[in-house]
Amino acid sequence: KRFEGIKAWRQSPVNRLYLEIGQDSIINKMSVDAIIEKRRQERKPVLSFEEFKAVMDLNKDLRY
Repeated sequence: KRFEGIKAWRQSPVNRLYLEIGQDSIINKMSVDAIIEKRRQERKPVLSFEEFKAVMDLNKDLRY
């Protein structure tokens, strides 16, 4: 069940958004804060910085 839950989480819209923000940060050589603000201005889906950090912490805990 744990593996199934982790697999479902990894495919979730929230986790995919987290990955997209992180990838944009790396590709554009910008901070996560800057990417979040840019996405807000463009009216794209976004996580707050606190939500981004919470997802990052959760993903660290879910590693197996």
